[in-house]
Amino acid sequence: MSASWITAVGPWHWLLIAIVLMILEAFSPAAFFMWLAIAAGTVGLVLVVVPELGWQVQLVLFGVLSVLSLVLGRRATSGAIPSRPIRPLSTGVDTSISGGSSP
Repeated sequence: MSASWITAVGPWHWLLIAIVLMILEAFSPAAFFMWLAIAAGTVGLVLVVVPELGWQVQLVLFGVLSVLSLVLGRRATSGAIPSRPIRPLSTGVDTSISGGSSP
């Protein structure tokens, strides 16, 4: 089996990888695959502009962009969901409605 297919990776391959990663993101509980999809899409767009990049440069670029987008994305979204203290559950007794005299 020949590994020549890896040398023929073009921009459409990277954009397809980005789409697959976004589909995986839809089924994952944490925002992780989204940042990898952004990196893969960026590599695809770079290949549109500079189509003569070798597969080694593409993989290194994907790795660097993946780490960069993950770190920057986590930093940007770390304050997006405010943390609030957890309140205890109610006892099921509604004290706001009084049906008569208060004790």
